[in-house]
Amino acid sequence: MPTYSLRRFSQIDTLKSIGPAHLLALLAPHADFLQQRGVPLPSSDTTAETLGLEALVSVLMSPAEDTPTALVDDFYLAHEMATPEAVDELLRAAESEGLRLRVGDRPTPADVAIQVLLVLLADRNLLERKHAEQLLVRPRSFEHFQSEADPRPLAPITQRQLTLIEDELNSWFDSRKRGRGVRVLTWTKGSGVWFLIRHGDPYRREGAIDHGRSASILYRPERHDVVVYDATSGELRIHAPSPKDKDQYRLLFGRHLFGSDNYFPGRAK
Repeated sequence: MPTYSLRRFSQIDTLKSIGPAHLLALLAPHADFLQQRGVPLPSSDTTAETLGLEALVSVLMSPAEDTPTALVDDFYLAHEMATPEAVDELLRAAESEGLRLRVGDRPTPADVAIQVLLVLLADRNLLERKHAEQLLVRPRSFEHFQSEADPRPLAPITQRQLTLIEDELNSWFDSRKRGRGVRVLTWTKGSGVWFLIRHGDPYRREGAIDHGRSASILYRPERHDVVVYDATSGELRIHAPSPKDKDQYRLLFGRHLFGSDNYFPGRAK
């Protein structure tokens, strides 16, 4: 589960920005859970009023152990991708993938994001990848490590190389109590190859209200680090929270992409 973020839906106006029919389709797989929590879903004539948005907000803001992970994930992705910039990317990606979106002539960004979610309910790779691309371009500070070898293009990256990096990072993060589940995604941008590394952070506990009572939830936040190899300068740029993480990335990317643990010496520019 991503960082617990349903608090973003504590305002009814946020839910009202989603077309009622689209919101109902998103909630339909969780009808039994919502019924148990006092939010029956209408079968037809869907409007913001018949959906009972106030009750829905109460459910979203009062998570329990039986709250479906998929419900949290769906709202998280929909919210993250409900921006004008992300919608442009989603519409282009949907067209290139041959997806038919039924959003009408005046869709909100949330409508488009949810439609992509619904179309790809069995396989969310497109939406997750576009979400990752949005994370990739956010402003970040990098530390630079210069290779002593002559700059050269990076050979095409194989899935085996990515799997080896993920396996070693899983062991690394697990040993530091940050769990497993590492994912490495790649993009080519200009002369650089960009890597987005998704991994967990230490567990976090937060206060919550469950059925009117004070309670707490325990979850593992999700974090994204970035590694960039620039073929023009022959340097590795790393955005990560700690020197130990940066050193691990420097070592593993040198090992599995260039065959040397010290391809990028541990002296930051």
